[in-house]
Amino acid sequence: AKITDVQVTEITEEVLDSYYEGKNWRVQAHRQMTFRSSRFKLRSLDGLLSTKIDLSCLESLNISNNLLRDLDCIAGASAQLRQKGCMQGRLRFGSLRSLTA
Repeated sequence: AKITDVQVTEITEEVLDSYYEGKNWRVQAHRQMTFRSSRFKLRSLDGLLSTKIDLSCLESLNISNNLLRDLDCIAGASAQLRQKGCMQGRLRFGSLRSLTA
């Protein structure tokens, strides 16, 4: 099944390839991201933060209408990501101005 045909519960590189229609997401400095649609039922953002994506310039993140239980990863407080050695396990999203959850 295509990514667009299933409900996405975790962000992976395959999901980003499908959502952004190619591999350009790896080299872009993202300013806005939206994971609000009927195809997203995210349970965590750890998958997004585990990918090689530049979120240092992210100003706006819309993750409303999902199944998220906590947003520790946004504050750089995700123990799971820190244990994996992911930079985003410590990242504090200094550019983030708008979070819709």
